[in-house]
Amino acid sequence: FTSLFLCLIAYYNFYYNNSNLKNINIYIYSFVFINGIASFLYHWYGWYFFKLFDEFTMVLPLWLSISEIMYILNYKNYKIVGITLFNVLFLIFDVFMWFDFIFPILFGLEFLTIIYFYKKAIKSYPDKNNDGIKGIIICSSAGFIWFTTEFLCNKYLIFGHSLWHIGIGLGIHNLTNYF
Repeated sequence: FTSLFLCLIAYYNFYYNNSNLKNINIYIYSFVFINGIASFLYHWYGWYFFKLFDEFTMVLPLWLSISEIMYILNYKNYKIVGITLFNVLFLIFDVFMWFDFIFPILFGLEFLTIIYFYKKAIKSYPDKNNDGIKGIIICSSAGFIWFTTEFLCNKYLIFGHSLWHIGIGLGIHNLTNYF
């Protein structure tokens, strides 16, 4: 049920934090809300369709976020096209079952680029409320837990996956407030 926490984070930002929402954040939180439902359905039923629904709604907001950050930091268009190509291929390959073991690696590596972009952004955009660094720490911790539970899934680590759902929701909230 912790995946539904993502829906609460999105709901909060839509209705109580909406003065901070830029257009891109509306899309990101829409995906976060949908991912909460998709993840719940995947964990409840275990169907392959819901697995893809869950993973697509993880990749898409990350892709949008990175593209927007690159745009804000004045990256050249061809670099934004490059990250777009990577993510389109990522989604295409994700439909193949033999890709399952690669998904956590690629998603984790792409997520780590947020740290790189934060370091670049902090030079021009001060992190006045420390939202960015809090988001990085929370997301990185949750990401480490997720990565570990994806590869070492067993009855003892099931609680760790719940921490992923809660941590990623809170971390995204902080990161979107900064960026």
